Amino acid sequence: MEPANFNNISTEQLPSPSTGKNKIDLFLLRLDKIHPEISGNKWFKLKFYLDDAIEQHKKSIITFGGAWSNHILAVAATCKLKGLLATGIIRGERPKKLSYTLNKAEEYGMKLIFISREDYKQKKIPSALSSVHESAYIINEGGYGERGALGAATIADHFKRNYIHTFAVRRVQVR
Repeated sequence: MEPANFNNISTEQLPSPSTGKNKIDLFLLRLDKIHPEISGNKWFKLKFYLDDAIEQHKKSIITFGGAWSNHILAVAATCKLKGLLATGIIRGERPKKLSYTLNKAEEYGMKLIFISREDYKQKKIPSALSSVHESAYIINEGGYGERGALGAATIADHFKRNYIHTFAVRRVQVR
């Protein structure tokens, strides 16, 4: 599996409509270029959780998500890169045919545990995971929480760096 590549992050100017004398320059920060599976804000939201798990010598990550959750896929791929075991607690019954996302998560080695929607709402850890649960690091659905927010806040650093580079290269004039 290829590693994440932060050098692939770029800022691209988008075409924007002009209205009268005012022209608005629109720029898009391309976080989707970091990694095919861990793209967008996911890498940033997971970073500090994974650093904390490794610092605590955790060998396993448990997280929550739905059948098409890009968070589940990002955790599975990140754990594979970091050498951690991954378990995804999935909302609802196991379907006859898994979604693309869940298939990929399993390919990356994530163990999928399906639980009822009611248990999922309460974020119940199934008793089958009780032996793993104590030694695992738990990440909230979607990377929600303080560490996820701190990681997401670092996206601004990439925007500043890439925008300034784009600004200097294109010599965009303020209008």
